[in-house]
Parts: sequence; structure tokens; C-alpha cells
Amino acid sequence: MMNQYSTYKEVDLPWLKKIPQHWGIVRNREILKEKTDVVGENFSNYTLLSLTTKGVIPRDLESGKGKFPSDFKSYKIVKENDIAFCLFDIDETPRTVGLSKEEGMLTGAYTIYQVSELLPEYVTYYYTALDDIKALRYFYSGLRKTIKADTFLSMKMPVPSIVEQRQIVDYLNWQTSRMNKLISTKRRELKLVKEIKHNKVKSLVFGLGLSGKRKQTDNPWMASAPEKWTKVKLRNLFTEIKAPVGSDSEKYTLLSLTTNGVIVRDLSEAKGKFPSDFSAYQVVDPGQFVFCLFDIDETPRTVGLADIHGMITGAYTVFDVDHCNPEYLLQLFTVLDDEKAFKPLYSGLRKVIKVNNFLNQNIYLPSEEEQGSIVSEIQDVISYYENIESVFRKEIKVLTDLKKQIVFSVVTGKLDVSGIKIPNYEYTEDDGEDEDEEQED
Repeated sequence: MMNQYSTYKEVDLPWLKKIPQHWGIVRNREILKEKTDVVGENFSNYTLLSLTTKGVIPRDLESGKGKFPSDFKSYKIVKENDIAFCLFDIDETPRTVGLSKEEGMLTGAYTIYQVSELLPEYVTYYYTALDDIKALRYFYSGLRKTIKADTFLSMKMPVPSIVEQRQIVDYLNWQTSRMNKLISTKRRELKLVKEIKHNKVKSLVFGLGLSGKRKQTDNPWMASAPEKWTKVKLRNLFTEIKAPVGSDSEKYTLLSLTTNGVIVRDLSEAKGKFPSDFSAYQVVDPGQFVFCLFDIDETPRTVGLADIHGMITGAYTVFDVDHCNPEYLLQLFTVLDDEKAFKPLYSGLRKVIKVNNFLNQNIYLPSEEEQGSIVSEIQDVISYYENIESVFRKEIKVLTDLKKQIVFSVVTGKLDVSGIKIPNYEYTEDDGEDEDEEQED
């Protein structure tokens, strides 16, 4: 059972008012030494690392995910037990601190420190706890919410003895492992529910559960279709629309294509980067389709149906639709998008689908009356399974918040874990499918 320490003393930290009586206070400059060596021409000898929500981990150059510079000469050398900090765009960066468990290289935009006197794992847990609540906002400067190096090095942090640091690290490793295991189980269950939902929607939109004769098709994502369904070329359904907003951009609502559909984007939010002007953006009207026909494998959602008037990046392709139920088409293309079924149409390194090539594809459609019936069934399926998904997401959030709370309470001395015996266990990593892309300067 965890208890509080017997006595505390006051401290002047913005996020912490008291610490255990026997703990000390040090400034970062006393324990952190900045490392600025770059890999230079020897970059091919180093493992590419990335600062992510899972810590500093190897980056897969062959995966095709994310963007890479033309060369890595300016990347910084990182050694085992060095700590990487991202001291800019802090509120928008999923994780701004990470401990490296191996030698490699990280983008020069990050600040790399070698730790002395304290355990690197303890320092990492402490700053991870502060990062979780964005506690360092008191020290931001400028629009990019940057913490200057001198400001960061002047910050104070509470420190127990090395023996107690070791106990704290061991305890938190054990507890985070337990939480990771529970969260992983919930994530697997959530993934299974999503797969069931996808398969049921796919069965409806492709008529897989219908009785009666079927006919062979000439596209790779639908081997056969109900015999009465009609073969239709996409160019007979879609008409490309190009309507730049020009100098009237201030009259339009900014829209964005997301996993939640085509939604309103808040210009006042700091998250995301916007152009200096929107003259090249294009008008989107309700009932029009928006497709992202490039970088398809790396784009979370490449199709959306607008239900509001606004503007969206000119990099996307906008279509009017006719002779078909738009909601039916949306479900059809969402299924294909989830399966990245248009891979045979890709061209070039950016995996682009040319508009003419896209419009030359055939799909097989039921009557418009049947389309409406199928859409109604799909909506019932989606509603049912999204309610189940919501339950799992809430459970995952509760466990994730509990893990964060445990870390914060222990590294700030709110809870005393010095007398707790750590059992033998096999460590479970955080297997969350989070954003692993580096924050580039």
C-alpha cells in the first residue's frame, strides 16, 4: 500500500508546492550537459532514431512513412542514456522528452543532454510527467511556444537520493508495464470490434450477403457482384470541380479532410500550419466529394463527403456526384480506403492516382432504391459498433490517465513507494499505434 511521506517542505515550482522533507532541489544546469556533436559525413554509420510517445526509438527508413531530409549530416549524435528534448511547439508535440536506449542520430532540431549525478530514467520519468500536463507552459516564449536553453537549464527539479531514485524507477517500470498490458488488451479488443464493423459494412456495400447469382467483375477489390448490379465507370458519376477561392478566401470557412470526415478547421488553433494566404484553396459545397489522391498509404483518410460550404486545400480533388446516392458511394470508398485497395493505380514515389486513371475505373452499383436501403442498414451497423468502440476508448483513457497519474504522483513525492517490494515480472512495452513522426524544425 502506498502512503504519503511523513513530512514535507515548501518549494517554489509552478507545478509543485511541496516535496518530501529529505528531498533536495537541483537546477537542470547542474545535472544536464548539452551535446551538440553532429554525424556529418558519417551519417550512414548511425541508426536513425525518432522521438515518439513511446520514447526514443529506431526509425524505419524503408517503411516509407513520414518525411526525411535529403541527407542527415546535421543530425545530432545520441548515445545510450542521453535524453532528447523537443523545446519548441511543445503543446502540439505528442511527446517532448525521451530517453535513448541505444546509440544513433536524431534531428538537429532537438536538444540532447547527457545526465550526471542523477539516474537518466528518473529524470525522464519526471519530465514525462510534466510533459503529460504541459506544465512547462509557464516558460514558453514566442508563437512557437519555445523554451530557451538558458531558461530550461535554470529550471529546478526535486531529487531524492540515488537509492530512492532507483526504487522509484523500478516501481514505475513495474506499474507502467502493468498498465501497458491492460491497455494493450483493450486496444486489441477495440481493433477486433473495428474489424467486425468494417467487414459488415463491406458485406453490405458489395452485396456479399445477397442470395442469387453473381457475376465476375474486372476490378481487384470486388471479385464478383450480384448479377443485377450495373457496371458503371466513375467518370459517369463524378465531375471534377476546380473553383479556386482567389482573393475572397476570407468569405469561406476553412475545411479539413480527416478520419471524422470533412470538418471545419479552426484557424485560431495553434495545431497545424497554414499558408500565408488561401488564394490557391478551392471551394467545396455540400454534397461534393473530396479525395486525396496522393501519399495515399500515409494519409489516415483519403475520401470525404462535404456537408457544409467552405474551402479546402487545392492539393485535393473535388467532385460533384450524380446518378448515385452520395452516402452509398462514401461507404464504398471508405471501405476501399481502409483496405488501401487502390494500390494498383498508384504511380510515382508519392503514390499518386492520376484523376483520369481514377475516373476510368469501374464499380458495380445496385439500383438507387437499393442503395438507400443499404445505406440505412450500414448506418445501423455503424451506430451499433461505434457505441461498443466508445466503451473501449473510455476504458483505455481511464487506464492511460491512471498511468500518468501514478507517474506524476511518485516522481513529485506525493506518494512514498520506498517500502514496496517489486515482484519479478516481464516488462510490457506500450504498443499504442501513436504518431511516430519526428517534429522537424
